[in-house]
Amino acid sequence: MSLEPSLVLACVARSARTLPVLLRAGRFGVSLLGARHRGLAHLFASTATDKFQGAWTTLVPDGCPVLPDAVFAMECLVHSTFTVGDHEVIIGAVEAVAIGDEEAIVFHNRAMRHLGEPMSAEPVAVRP
Repeated sequence: MSLEPSLVLACVARSARTLPVLLRAGRFGVSLLGARHRGLAHLFASTATDKFQGAWTTLVPDGCPVLPDAVFAMECLVHSTFTVGDHEVIIGAVEAVAIGDEEAIVFHNRAMRHLGEPMSAEPVAVRP
């Protein structure tokens, strides 16, 4: 959201179990996933309670968990928050970044896709 200072924006559902943990910690980690992480992406999209199984690392001392082999990872300090509808908007001050070399995946049109993949030209209905 800003290069100087380095700030990012994250939106978390106010009903998410992760939100109070994130706000108490005052920091959060972001891992951009590649094709080999599809299972992990589906795990984090689920309501499972133990999502941090397996190998995790931190980029700074006392940091937040990020994937050691993520396409891109960053750790942020919570800069500010505000409520919009049923989500909390969290502005994070970027503290550290690690960049890998794999193509990232995103969730689009109900499926995991590579960022370089052509997206459907079909319109998707959006609720008013």
